[in-house]
Amino acid sequence: MSSYENHQALDGLTLGKSTDYRDNYDASLLQGVPRSLNRDPLGLTADNLPFHGADIWTLYELSWLNSQGLPQVAVGHVELDYTSVNLIESKSFKLYLNSFNQTRFDTWETVRQTLERDLRACAH
Repeated sequence: MSSYENHQALDGLTLGKSTDYRDNYDASLLQGVPRSLNRDPLGLTADNLPFHGADIWTLYELSWLNSQGLPQVAVGHVELDYTSVNLIESKSFKLYLNSFNQTRFDTWETVRQTLERDLRACAH
């Protein structure tokens, strides 16, 4: 059992709980997990991290609808800097990405900007 298993920062996470899939885009599905939960007990801060890195995600089947309602599919690549305050909880990320499936976006650029904005907000 980890020292933070019952930590209040983890109380609201969907991980390990039944969830419903949303029909439309919903940024509130993204959930951050404080990196400090593992770093604080080791005495690590953003100023003294003894490593470099990133959380890397490949979105193998990112899908949404174009403005005419036609399905669009792409492969996405996401990198989240290791110094971000939060990491993105994986189940919440999956649910968030699934919420794009029946949502209309005018352009790929709009999809990209939406992903960047939401991930940045969750990570910081």
